[in-house]
Amino acid sequence: VWHNGENYTVYVNANPAVARSINGANMEGMNFGLLGKVGREMAANFTTRNPLFIATNFTRDYILAGTLLSAKEGMGYMGSFQKNIPRAVAVIAKSMAGKENLNNKHEMYYREFLLQGGATGFSKILELNTVARQLEREAKKGGKKNAIDYSLMLLDTVGAVNDLIENTTRLATYMTSRERGRTVTQSIHDAKNVTVNFNQKGAGSSVAKNAFERTILNSVQVIRPLYLFSNAAIQSLSNVAKATVQHPGRMATVFAGYAAAGFIGPLIAGLLGGADGEEDYMMLGEWERQNNFCVYTPNGFIKIPIPHELRVFYKMGDNVYQMLKEEKSMEEAFIDTIHSFSDLMPTDPLAFTDASWAELTPDAARPFAQIAANTTFMGTRIYNEWASDYAPGYTKVSTN
Repeated sequence: VWHNGENYTVYVNANPAVARSINGANMEGMNFGLLGKVGREMAANFTTRNPLFIATNFTRDYILAGTLLSAKEGMGYMGSFQKNIPRAVAVIAKSMAGKENLNNKHEMYYREFLLQGGATGFSKILELNTVARQLEREAKKGGKKNAIDYSLMLLDTVGAVNDLIENTTRLATYMTSRERGRTVTQSIHDAKNVTVNFNQKGAGSSVAKNAFERTILNSVQVIRPLYLFSNAAIQSLSNVAKATVQHPGRMATVFAGYAAAGFIGPLIAGLLGGADGEEDYMMLGEWERQNNFCVYTPNGFIKIPIPHELRVFYKMGDNVYQMLKEEKSMEEAFIDTIHSFSDLMPTDPLAFTDASWAELTPDAARPFAQIAANTTFMGTRIYNEWASDYAPGYTKVSTN
């Protein structure tokens, strides 16, 4: 490891698994080369480099964290967590501006949070030789900037804001745990695992105890580099499953609450906007309606994204409402619910039934497969293949 510019070799006189974990030697996976690299770049473009990701990421993180904390820690902890959200935003923003005051309790908590590795997110850790090459390039340019440099600066700014958003719920959790007298180590654990711990990758088949486990873990190592956000999907499902096992009563209340919210959504729209409000609510696209809290206003609906892990229950409530209104049969609602649970997997094994075989291809190659199959991920046509060969190309393109 490097410390203050000096290279040190660290010997861990303990369980060898600790050293293997630190060095990443316990991770057995497959390298898919270009396909995996393209997938990682796509994931970065969808998340840290995307300005639109900032708001949706925060709302989903905030709602999921608040929901799970209310079940795991109780309403008292969750109330303190809510109070610490604006404090966390202020502290991180102040630190990014270089105006840190370590005499302030919450800013001291942030310093602890950083030093103990609490900050996490969908980010890329640059190796020393990569940093050296970047510095060498900057030195050769002599401080001059071109269009590419300004574009990279813009991407860095978007990434910094995304990091702020990503770590707001984590820091608020850390502050809450510390205020409740928990140790730094326990508080860091609470913070990193309040939603998805992106620094946790799994050890692959190296921890398998038998042939069956080795087969399952090897299959996961194949899926991860080929399908975007597989690690996030596996961890989030694991978090919800653990919370359900540890607090079955509270989590049952959570699931029922989300289902009830999906059912009363159109009723609340009707209360706020009259008969037109309920009608307008049901005229929203089904995907739009079942994946967002849609709040009625006279000028349209405010749409708040629902966490991926919990929207399946919200969708169940919406389907029950449609069944009672005779807008959807019981069979259709049941099949829709099965698809919802299938969609929780790292790659949806039933996606092809709504669209085409292209949905089962790795993410990096999927756009080309969709063109070949002439279907979008929703199952609609990309272009009208039956149009006249002499018609202008733009008239063949399907629109939503």
